[in-house]
Amino acid sequence: MNKTPARFNRTAQVLLGLAVMVGGAVQAQNELPLSGPAFVLADQAYKSYAQGDYRAAAVKAREAVRLRPDVASLGALLRRAEAAQISPPRVVGGAPGEARSRRGTAARGAPVAPLAPAFVAADAGYKAFDGGNFDAAIGHATRAVSLAPANLDYRLLLINALAGANRLAEADQAVSAAAAQVGDNPRLQAQRSAIAQRRAQAPGAAAFAALERRDTESAVANARSAIRLAPNDLAYRQLLVQALLQGDQLVEAEAAATDAMALDATDPSPQVLRAYARQRLGRSVEATTDFNQALAQPRLGASARRQIRMIAADAAMAAGNPQEALALLKDIPPGADEAADEDVARRRRAATAEAARPVVPRPAMTAANFAAPVLDCSRVDGPQRCVVLASGTGGPVEPGFAAAASAYKAFDEGRFPAAADSARRAVQLSPANRDYQLLLVSALTRAGQYPE
Repeated sequence: MNKTPARFNRTAQVLLGLAVMVGGAVQAQNELPLSGPAFVLADQAYKSYAQGDYRAAAVKAREAVRLRPDVASLGALLRRAEAAQISPPRVVGGAPGEARSRRGTAARGAPVAPLAPAFVAADAGYKAFDGGNFDAAIGHATRAVSLAPANLDYRLLLINALAGANRLAEADQAVSAAAAQVGDNPRLQAQRSAIAQRRAQAPGAAAFAALERRDTESAVANARSAIRLAPNDLAYRQLLVQALLQGDQLVEAEAAATDAMALDATDPSPQVLRAYARQRLGRSVEATTDFNQALAQPRLGASARRQIRMIAADAAMAAGNPQEALALLKDIPPGADEAADEDVARRRRAATAEAARPVVPRPAMTAANFAAPVLDCSRVDGPQRCVVLASGTGGPVEPGFAAAASAYKAFDEGRFPAAADSARRAVQLSPANRDYQLLLVSALTRAGQYPE
């Protein structure tokens, strides 16, 4: 998040606030807010510039640009800091924040205007925030907002201080208050989305844990809570479908899968889960259509394609169509995972044996003869956030799952050093899990452990 309110006046060359040239006209429409190390470096660069220390400002701004090259305002600050080392800008009037320039003006006998009270409060808030004292930052930012309610950057400071203190519901309310005062804009929308994602983490983690222990009621309730907070997160919607399938709530699962498909037409996982529900509901033609459309996705990875073909083959076997199962299992290329290759071979043997027997009436299709696919959000295959695995091929629970669950809980409670410790253990146990790596980065950032 850019947390400074200044705009650069080309005519008077006046610095307003803690930064230069950062405002709605400079901020790109699709810029994501600054956070973590880039946030701290940018703030230090702005303050150094405001104090006339252009060399330090350039050093800090250059590092911030390296971390966040997408933020145009950082590049502008770097260019101006480098230029100022050659020809420092002339500061006119009594704009707040230019301590060194103001001292020079005072030494020449020119009058110096007092600092604006809102700026003084915001400056104290920024310093408290940088020091990790979020409660103090909240107090100062609240005063700054009350004195200058139309200043978006002071409101963003308050929002981030509340988020830093893990007072997420209040942070969300602060976003709404800011939008009502200054109008909704991409910067506030990005804050709203980030806060919602954080608020959804706790019920999402609880839903995954409940799913593992087969507590269907808790898994469904927590998944719905996560969806209410982060309605555009496909993983939580797929988690809800998986929980409903686990509870044999097939009609509800079909509807939830359809909702998930509407969110992202390029991810085949929700359609595969819907195909399973439809097959169990006795609508084999619709299920087959879903399987075929999922397999036709152009960006589908090889391992995901293999899993979908095995799930479709299981459906065909459960429906008493071993020849169809054999057609699905035919010519699946071997992969790097010997266990997965054996899963394919085992299904081929079963389908071959079944095809050789006389046709007999099939028993009612249940989870016993056609178990639900397994949702796995620990690995990424192409564009997918989560993948579905054929029953019996999911393997053991991720080794780092328990540690990650502890990290999510500590994170939600604001115990960021503890969250970082647990997330570090999760990454050590499951080094290939991207979600655990991102969790560790977030926990370390919130704990102020920026070098690590």
